[in-house]
Amino acid sequence: MTDISVCCCLSTVHQNLFKSSFSQSSFSTASRNNRKTFYSPLFAGACAISSGIILWYIKNKELYASEQKDDILQVAGREIPGLPEYTAEDISKHDSKEKRIWVCFKSGVYDITDFVAKHPGGEKILMAAGASLEPFWELFAVHKNAQVLKMLEEYRIGNLRLEDRGLDIQNLDDPFAADPRRHPVLEPRSVKPFNAEPPKDLLVENFLTPNEVFFVRNHLPVPNVDPEEYELEICGRGIKPIVLKLDDIKTKFKKHTITSVIQCAGNRRSELNEVKKLKAFNSINDVLLAYEMNGKEIPQDHGFPIRVIVPGVVGARRMSSGWVKLFQ
Repeated sequence: MTDISVCCCLSTVHQNLFKSSFSQSSFSTASRNNRKTFYSPLFAGACAISSGIILWYIKNKELYASEQKDDILQVAGREIPGLPEYTAEDISKHDSKEKRIWVCFKSGVYDITDFVAKHPGGEKILMAAGASLEPFWELFAVHKNAQVLKMLEEYRIGNLRLEDRGLDIQNLDDPFAADPRRHPVLEPRSVKPFNAEPPKDLLVENFLTPNEVFFVRNHLPVPNVDPEEYELEICGRGIKPIVLKLDDIKTKFKKHTITSVIQCAGNRRSELNEVKKLKAFNSINDVLLAYEMNGKEIPQDHGFPIRVIVPGVVGARRMSSGWVKLFQ
């Protein structure tokens, strides 16, 4: 069962505050002996102009904020007039921490040296050092979101020369093109990589969730594995290493069937951590190398031809995107 909720909180500017500030004003002059109200056409005109400027500023600020929020995928990497221009050769010279780490994205050039230590994926980001991020982000498409792109723009140092733009992805095929077809009832949270969940009312219709509408959680394109060529290597302390073919696993070992609940590791993680923090993995749990799911061949989205099932352990610690090659 899975339940992902996204809550957005948008701030609103009340323009009537500015209206009341200006509509209730009056101006007067006074002498020692008498007092009279003085209305200056020039002053009134200045107030009107000031009011108009303020309202124009508020409106444009709101529009700009909306554009930044809605169109960040298009805005990020655009050419920024006035910044220095660099060539692909210039960028290639900055491929280590000693030389500073530069990358490019669309028309932008970025010095990400100070970000490398903060990167959740560790030093994998160094694969793009001195080159373009785009080929890697076609594969790790989860990076194409507003939060990541906004962060990237903070490290902007210049523009990429026009002739060098887009060269790294001109002949690049879509790595997600071979992904399996999914049931249309699934509600996507992202398309590339594909992450989706079934409608909540379907989860209570049956004790076992059908394979076709089971939640999908991917980080990368789904591998296309040939079952005839598949091999599983098993090794470890005190164990003689062996290599098994898929047919060996199916025919040489006793078959077991278990019923297990699987959920994404992110479900209510922050709330639960406030109550009690637990170890994510218990090494004494039974482990099942599964080649069937609900009595059918395990689907491609769920680890075909083999995935790990560890009952009682959160999905992220039991190879929820399977395709096991090594069991240690």
